[in-house]
Amino acid sequence: MDGLIIFEVEIEEPTVIRSRIIWPNAEGPWIEGGVDELVVHLIYAMWSAYNTAWALSLVISSRYADLGISISESLSKLICSLGAVEISEIRMDKNALEELRKDRIEP
Repeated sequence: MDGLIIFEVEIEEPTVIRSRIIWPNAEGPWIEGGVDELVVHLIYAMWSAYNTAWALSLVISSRYADLGISISESLSKLICSLGAVEISEIRMDKNALEELRKDRIEP
């Protein structure tokens, strides 16, 4: 997609996180590490998006909902603190969606 940089994150545990940057014509390597490496890599992706005047899409996946949400909220605060505009969308796989429906408390 022209004009879009995708920052993809896979979270296994707080110390096992990998991320990569996907440009319209190329994919960067996976960078593995913890939250510190993730933040540095995100800032590089944001700087690249700023310099090219392209949008940055942040894709986060984790099988542990609490951990994924916690890291997502932290990255959102970082993005906003640097003055960027953020639009969010949450997508779930079929199993997560069924769990949500099953666990939902009705009034």
